[in-house]
Amino acid sequence: MSNDKLAIEEARRAAQHESVKSQVEGEVQAEIGERAAVKSAPNESQRIDQVAGEFRSKAVDEVVDTEREVQRSRGLARVSQVVDYIFT
Repeated sequence: MSNDKLAIEEARRAAQHESVKSQVEGEVQAEIGERAAVKSAPNESQRIDQVAGEFRSKAVDEVVDTEREVQRSRGLARVSQVVDYIFT
């Protein structure tokens, strides 16, 4: 039963990870589309670039953190399986 919960949690985290990656990709594409449609002043463009860069950086950091959590969960699931095997 414990292994089922771990597998379900791992699947949920993997799905969430993919969802975050897709969201970041979609937002970057939307930003590119908006920039192509709007002509702005040079100073405004630089500020938009800075804010967009910060946003992308935060989004990528979140994806990396999620990936680490998924890897950690997989490792813990393996350890749990070994412990269950040894003591059953």
